[in-house]
Amino acid sequence: MLTTKPSDLIENLVRRGLSPKLGYVLASVLQIIPQMLSTMDTILDAQRSRGLETEGKLIKRLKAFIPLIGPAVMNSLISTRERAMALEMRGFNSNIKKTF
Repeated sequence: MLTTKPSDLIENLVRRGLSPKLGYVLASVLQIIPQMLSTMDTILDAQRSRGLETEGKLIKRLKAFIPLIGPAVMNSLISTRERAMALEMRGFNSNIKKTF
């Protein structure tokens, strides 16, 4: 991951015969994980600025986790919908052979 860009790696795997759909799944996972971590940090900072206590005993941290779930799930759903629309616009399900 440190020497090769994930997009280059996936593109070369698809060129060598990997299914484009499987390639997209791998690429999206590699892109979504850092994006979700960044989103969770932003949401956590926003909730802390509103006075939510996120440190302390386990019970307190679990209670603080609940207000973080809603915005994270909503952001994930919006992102997924946008990705689906982009894939549809690019003809991802087309039966025509992909060119490079």
